[in-house]
Amino acid sequence: LLLVHTHVLRSTEMLVRSVQTLFNCHTTVIQPILEAMQEILTKVKAILTTTKAANNDSTTINNSNGSAEVNQKFLYLVRLNQDCLRALSVSHLHLYWICQVVSRHLAQAKLTGAGGGGSAAVLIINHTASDNSETSKEKEEIIQEIQLELQKGKLHLFQIQCWRTRGDMGRSKELSIRPA
Repeated sequence: LLLVHTHVLRSTEMLVRSVQTLFNCHTTVIQPILEAMQEILTKVKAILTTTKAANNDSTTINNSNGSAEVNQKFLYLVRLNQDCLRALSVSHLHLYWICQVVSRHLAQAKLTGAGGGGSAAVLIINHTASDNSETSKEKEEIIQEIQLELQKGKLHLFQIQCWRTRGDMGRSKELSIRPA
C-alpha cells in the first residue's frame, strides 16, 4: 500500500453534508450510486474472504496463491469505488490526476476517508499469479515511475507497511511509513 498526500485540506463533515444535500435533491440519481458502493464493498469482502481461505488465513491478495484474474477484479473494484466517490463530488482534481498517473502503471488509487480525501491510497498488485523476485523488481520499478510522475506535481509517495502483532490485548496493528 502506498500513500500520496495531496495537500488539499477538506472537511469530512462538510463533504458528508454535501452528499446529504445531493441525496435530498436528487435521490433517484444518488441512491443507485450509494447502492453500487455497497455492492462494491460486498464484492471486495468476498474476494478478501476467498483469498484469506486460499492463503492460510492471510489476506494478502497478491501472494502466489492469488490469481491474476482475482487481482485484476480487485483493482477494478478499487477504481469503481473511486469513480463513485467522484460522482458524489467528494473527490478533487489532485486525486483525479493521481488516479490517472497510477492507472497508467497498471495500478489503482482511491481517496482515503480521513480528512475528506486529503490523501490517496495506491494499490499495486501483481498481474500474474506468481510473486517472485522478478515481479517484486517490476513492482519497485512501477513505484519509482509513479514517484517520478507525482514529483512533477509536487506530490510525494510514501510506502505504508502494515503488519499484525499479538499483544496483551489480542491483535494490534503496527504501521511503518517511509518515503517510497
